[in-house]
Amino acid sequence: MGTATSFQPAVRASHLRCHLSVQQTQSWRPAVVAAGITPTRATGMHALRHFYASSLLDAGESIKALASYLGHADPGFTLRVYTHLMPASEERTRNAIDDLFSTLAGSTAANRTYGDTA
Repeated sequence: MGTATSFQPAVRASHLRCHLSVQQTQSWRPAVVAAGITPTRATGMHALRHFYASSLLDAGESIKALASYLGHADPGFTLRVYTHLMPASEERTRNAIDDLFSTLAGSTAANRTYGDTA
């Protein structure tokens, strides 16, 4: 029986680049042409990868998880590349604090109703 080895992100990233290159040539580009679209950088696998990443960010996926999915060894790199696509946090921040205070207000009201009477 062999021993488990740790995964090497750089190896995975190079394998992914090679796999995407093959997919670009054998599958994606012919599909783009068959759809009547002129193959350009904007319609290539890189654009599809960018769409994938931006869709995950829009759905709330974490930068750390996205970095892993994309084969980036450093989540900081992923953050620098995709930060402009991250949803604005102002509304989420307001909602989080509103929810917190609503929960606290509810528990305070419950304590007054069911707690000690003075």
